[in-house]
Amino acid sequence: MPAPETTRRSQATVTLALLDAFTAGAALGFLAQQHREALMTHSTAIGLGMVVFTAAVLLLRAGFHTLSRANRRLDAIFRDELDDERR
Repeated sequence: MPAPETTRRSQATVTLALLDAFTAGAALGFLAQQHREALMTHSTAIGLGMVVFTAAVLLLRAGFHTLSRANRRLDAIFRDELDDERR
C-alpha cells in the first residue's frame, strides 16, 4: 500500500494536470472563436502544418529511441570489455 504522502501528491498532480488541460482548452476555444474567419480560410494550411508537426515529433521520438538503444549497447560493450581487462 502506498504511503499517504505519495497518494496526496499523486492526487494533487492529477488535479493540477486536469486544471492545466481545462485552461489550455478554454484558451484555445477562445482563440478559435476570436479568429474563426482566419481558421476557416486557412484550414488546409493549418491541417498540413499539424501533419508536418506530428511527423516531426514522431521522427524525433524514433531518433531518440534509436540513440538510446545504441547507447545502451555501447555501455554493455564497454562494461564487458572493462570486466575482461580486470580479470
